[in-house]
Amino acid sequence: MTFKKRKIAVLGAGVIGQVYAARLHEAGADVTLLARGKRLAELQAHGVRYRCEYPGLEERIVPVPVADIAEPFEVDVVLVAVRSQDLRVALEAVARMGKPIVVTLMHLGGQRAELERTVDP
Repeated sequence: MTFKKRKIAVLGAGVIGQVYAARLHEAGADVTLLARGKRLAELQAHGVRYRCEYPGLEERIVPVPVADIAEPFEVDVVLVAVRSQDLRVALEAVARMGKPIVVTLMHLGGQRAELERTVDP
């Protein structure tokens, strides 16, 4: 049996998005972290930095590919890790990604209906 390697985007470059993108990248996934503005420039220049507790507390810098949220590209899966007030902008980006599987890593803050209107169940 052959499995297709899924193309994954992590939308949201806060702590949660960076950690998920870094861990997926370290595991060999085809993952791109989507960011904007100052954070985009910082991540492209310096990579994702996080602390890992195993085997000891150490800081890692992971060269996760980082792209601008405004640049559309198709993915198979998108992990949405944004603040609830940024969900509308995130969903606009998701709409430009084809028909990905959408996984939310956030509190929807009463915006579930908006998510469902954008994402085909």
